[in-house]
Amino acid sequence: MNQNQETKTSAEEVVQKQKKQKKRSKASKSLKCDFSKVDITDNLTFKYVMKNKSLCKQVLEVILGVKIRDIVYQEEEKEIDLTYDARGIRLDVYLADENDTVYNLEMQVNKYAELRRRTRYYQGMVDLDQIERGCEFSNLPDSYVIFICTFDPFEQGRSIYTFRNICEQDKELYLEDGTTKIILNATANHEDVDGDLRALLDYVKDKKITNALTRALEEEVVKVKEQKQFKIEYMATYAREHDMLREGKRLGAIEGEVLNNCKIIRKQLSKNCSLETIADIIDWDMESVKKVADIIQESPEITDEEIMYVLRPDIQRTEL
Repeated sequence: MNQNQETKTSAEEVVQKQKKQKKRSKASKSLKCDFSKVDITDNLTFKYVMKNKSLCKQVLEVILGVKIRDIVYQEEEKEIDLTYDARGIRLDVYLADENDTVYNLEMQVNKYAELRRRTRYYQGMVDLDQIERGCEFSNLPDSYVIFICTFDPFEQGRSIYTFRNICEQDKELYLEDGTTKIILNATANHEDVDGDLRALLDYVKDKKITNALTRALEEEVVKVKEQKQFKIEYMATYAREHDMLREGKRLGAIEGEVLNNCKIIRKQLSKNCSLETIADIIDWDMESVKKVADIIQESPEITDEEIMYVLRPDIQRTEL
């Protein structure tokens, strides 16, 4: 490559970089949040509201139906990692009471297919954290994983589902391992509960203010939305989620093209077409066509979806 070509290439790279920066800047400016629509069901808002110790304690008391003298936050937004390559989890509301009973309280608005096993994972991470703090197995504290859901994960119409380990052969025999999982369904008609719990769930569902607790929660939501730090963190979260959605759409479009081209390459190879001809047909570079062709010829039984999985690192670096 001569000096003129190098200069031209360098200039083109600069232009492309500037175009990308302008595109990102334009996308960033287009991100606008209507804080008037933000409520208690928003995960970040819920976390901020539960920083109010008095309100957090009252919410726990209503859910559990017991009085709690005091609570102590274990760590704000505790993040627990198993190992350097393990998938960590972030506990939004993680605390203990005067009896050292540990609570993990979460707002769930996304209907994950794996929600049930998600409770198991959270429970395991809570136990791991206690062990890392120096707790012996025999002294592991009682713990509660509590999900407040804006949907009914079991579609049974109940307002509250409480799970403890029980013997299948003897329903009166509990394992008594100290773990409890409570899942609240805000979308139910709440006829199966009454009093403060019903008021709390109605508030989560329709923002109805029917008692002192729901009024205090709503007032705290209003205060939280006026905090500068909350707005900064909310915008950062919003932008991150927007980028993830946009990246998902981008990868989806590329993967669709890759799947289609894999089918074409497979078909043209069966007709003994040259790689050059195939590259012209699908308008791909020779290196990519050869990579797919090599995979097909080495493993004829491989599916197009499996080929795409092999190519995923390349796909993630591809730009539309």
